[in-house]
Amino acid sequence: MRHLLPYLFMATVQGISAQTTHLIRGFDFYYDPDTLYMQPGDSVKFQPQGIHDMVQTDSSWWAINQAIPIGGFETEIGIDTTFVIDTVGTYYFVCSPHGFNGMRGVLLVDSALVTGTPPGFLPPKVSVAPNPANDLVRVSSSHARARWLELHDSKGDRLLWGISMRHGTAVLDVSNISAGRYVAVILDKEHRPLGTTVLMVLR
Repeated sequence: MRHLLPYLFMATVQGISAQTTHLIRGFDFYYDPDTLYMQPGDSVKFQPQGIHDMVQTDSSWWAINQAIPIGGFETEIGIDTTFVIDTVGTYYFVCSPHGFNGMRGVLLVDSALVTGTPPGFLPPKVSVAPNPANDLVRVSSSHARARWLELHDSKGDRLLWGISMRHGTAVLDVSNISAGRYVAVILDKEHRPLGTTVLMVLR
């Protein structure tokens, strides 16, 4: 049986209620929501609608869709689980059966944040044009903190990185990349992932 870090369950074990309980559900190949804003002491209730789990990993494994445990929260596949996070930070998680499909998410924990996903909340839009492409591609993000762009192949290997986004936009040269399916990853100035989109390259 998998175990979560003791401090994550401390509030539950001692019978202390968390400030807010946030619901995350696991569907076919995605979490709903996949980004959650929380305050320290808030809890996450995970309800998998199928063979899914939440495995905490670091940002480098997250960026390549790998559910490599780092000793943090790790729920049982297909089992409803509730846990508490007491410490400020950014928590990355991936579904171990479906990480290769891009099933992953982020918990942003900070006492200064407005929590949850407000009604009508839409994640920052990431657009790619043209798509499919064969030479130059314009990638744009509506996220105010978008600063860097990377390109990963379908196995999660990083092909292009360190590409600066000016006013949320960058141009990728994919003329030397083989035909196939790729993932453009938007990052903030600290190189924390903000969003992704699929890019098809044709020859």
